[in-house]
Amino acid sequence: MRFPDDLAPLIPGFEPSGIHVVVTDADGRIVYANKAAERNTGFTLSEMIGHKPGEVWGGRMPAAFYQDMWRTIRDFRQPYVGFVENHRKTGELYWQELHVVPIVDRQQTIRYFVGLEQAAERPHLREELIHEAAATTRPEPLLQVRWPLEWLFDSSDLAPEQLDELRQRYEANKGIDTLTADLMLLSTAHQASLSAPEKLDPFTVVEEVVREVQSRFSGRAYTVRREGGACAVLANRGLLHIVLGAVVTNAAEYAAAQTGQVQVTVGHSGDRCEIVCTDNGIGISAEDRPRVFRQFFRGVAARSVEPRGSGLGLHIAKLIADAFHWTIVIESKKGAGTTCTITIPCFGGGVTQP
Repeated sequence: MRFPDDLAPLIPGFEPSGIHVVVTDADGRIVYANKAAERNTGFTLSEMIGHKPGEVWGGRMPAAFYQDMWRTIRDFRQPYVGFVENHRKTGELYWQELHVVPIVDRQQTIRYFVGLEQAAERPHLREELIHEAAATTRPEPLLQVRWPLEWLFDSSDLAPEQLDELRQRYEANKGIDTLTADLMLLSTAHQASLSAPEKLDPFTVVEEVVREVQSRFSGRAYTVRREGGACAVLANRGLLHIVLGAVVTNAAEYAAAQTGQVQVTVGHSGDRCEIVCTDNGIGISAEDRPRVFRQFFRGVAARSVEPRGSGLGLHIAKLIADAFHWTIVIESKKGAGTTCTITIPCFGGGVTQP
């Protein structure tokens, strides 16, 4: 069966996934579903294509549920997380944890919605627990489920069996949350030319990124330094932040377990600014190095450290870099750390005083 051409890069990553994945057009009609969705619902791909999920296996939730979902994903263009009761082809009813992500083009027009579903056992208990933590939920929509669960571990008086169940579901959530977040970044990368660039000092963006990464991976030693004069660049600050975030996060995540070190240097070579990020981590094998920028690719060593990654971070960084004619190069050796170099043309072609 033929799918829309612009979905082709995503399908190789969705197809082998054990997570139920469905892609709809902007009107909510299914244009793609993976094998897991067929297994989960019992409906074949040909029975899904052209229909809305609610016409096939869903449609059982109150009207207010769907109104809230569509307002979130269509009006606010934000990811949505909720619990839905569906029915399989056999008529069996079951609960799913639903994540929906809008994908937009460069004109900010919604092209697709990506829906990811996984089993949600005893959903009413989980909804009650999440409601209990709602007053302390952080504002970021991608954390609307995950962070309250973290809070409950430390702050509630739940029974041990409830905490055990919560921990199991929390661990299962991490993978789908990562994928959802990275799909949102992928959507941002596809509209990279929308925002006007500004003259900025990349060193300040590096400092911001390292502070954020350090808050998540505190057991590492971080070094940020400038070499030579300051080099201003013309770039979109948010997109540069995404690129650096992907690179520095990878360095921190895969740095040496007990003695992790991440060093970021901002310098220049001729008329180009160079940002070099080095870690002392697990490294990348010669076999895997040519594939590190592919969508959804994760090397064997990376999976052994963090099995839940999406394999989209470096791909998104490369998409943005290519869109603005930057370069991003990775040098690595298995077991000997990784060096990633990003080069960006200096604004005005020269170096300013530090």
